[in-house]
Amino acid sequence: MVHKLRAGNAAIRFTLEVSALAALGYGGWSAPAGALPRLLLAIGAPVVAATLWGTLVAPKAANRLADPWRLGPEIAVFSSASLALLLAGRAALAISFGVIASVSLALTFVLDQRDT
Repeated sequence: MVHKLRAGNAAIRFTLEVSALAALGYGGWSAPAGALPRLLLAIGAPVVAATLWGTLVAPKAANRLADPWRLGPEIAVFSSASLALLLAGRAALAISFGVIASVSLALTFVLDQRDT
């Protein structure tokens, strides 16, 4: 049973990670600015988040942070994605994303998934 919960949470977590990049891109494109700043935000925000995640959070990152320090970038990426959705006028989606990300992150502790 626990194995299935771990597998399910891992799948949800991966989906959240990819969705965060999409949300940041969407939020950047929805910014109230000209075309060039919107394009730069739509590309730049996901690139910065992916670089941060790949460098400090990913399981095989060369400079992976240990807990509790790893929580900082994790929360920053997920919170930024929720904020981007909120600022883009997608409040329900922002709240849903934030709640699911929070529950999934909490489950990584409960299910002993912090090393993956």
